[in-house]
Amino acid sequence: MPQSARPFRFLAIAADGTPGGRELAETARRAEALGYSALVLPDHLIGQHAPVPVLATIAAATERLRVEDERPDAQPFAGGPAWN
Repeated sequence: MPQSARPFRFLAIAADGTPGGRELAETARRAEALGYSALVLPDHLIGQHAPVPVLATIAAATERLRVEDERPDAQPFAGGPAWN
């Protein structure tokens, strides 16, 4: 049985810095309207809101967008605990 092709998906960075909830929701709705399939939030220790509330705000404001955090220890080239 032939394998079906999966559609190409686009993702974008959800936020840079500390935007407010309304700005996050507007950005998420705009990304969804433009056809993006996911928003990713880098998980850093300083200079931004905690990832879970930001991603929850984005998920609540949209219908189809996937959300995820981007942790350095989850990247294959970082050599973090997930890859040891």
